Amino acid sequence: TMSPTDVAAAAKAADIPKGTLPNGSGLRFGAPGTTGAGDNLLASSVVWEWVAPGVAKVVWPPAFASSSIKRVGALR
Repeated sequence: TMSPTDVAAAAKAADIPKGTLPNGSGLRFGAPGTTGAGDNLLASSVVWEWVAPGVAKVVWPPAFASSSIKRVGALR
């Protein structure tokens, strides 16, 4: 059902292997009482960069990059 209790139970039980979701991630939430409680332990982190006005691309890590890094150095 769509009751909050049932949705929470389904989320806690989800175990989708890394690499299965379209963005390369997986899905498994940390168990209550652990340091990762409620976090998606299989999420993939990426770095985005604005490569043109209004256009952002993933530049890191290379496995997920849709563009190479365009700017090097500190933002001003």
